[in-house]
Amino acid sequence: MKKRVQGKPPTNALSVNKWDDLPSAENPFRYRVEREGKRNRIVTVSKKRRRVLEGLRKNPVMCASRARISDKVLHLKKQNHVDIETLEYSRSDGEVFGVYYLRCNVTPLGQVRPKKKRGVK
Repeated sequence: MKKRVQGKPPTNALSVNKWDDLPSAENPFRYRVEREGKRNRIVTVSKKRRRVLEGLRKNPVMCASRARISDKVLHLKKQNHVDIETLEYSRSDGEVFGVYYLRCNVTPLGQVRPKKKRGVK
């Protein structure tokens, strides 16, 4: 859900012009997602979704990204039950842009161990 707000976005909002602007973590990792009034969930996130989640854990993230992170944010919201809010701000020229905010507690639990292949010792 998007909300239009008055004022300026936070100065620490991360502008993502390329994937290298986000944390480099891509290996599968488990997190505990704690949402107020909802059941806690353990989720596994990897690749670019993990990079976006790690970025959100540190700072709000600008929506207007050249790296096209919106589909990763949508997946984190819908599939991984991460509470991410979008606030819209207006520039002086009337252009509107959004900033993603992490609105739940996301605790890293550890890296996912690779599965052992059957018959291999």
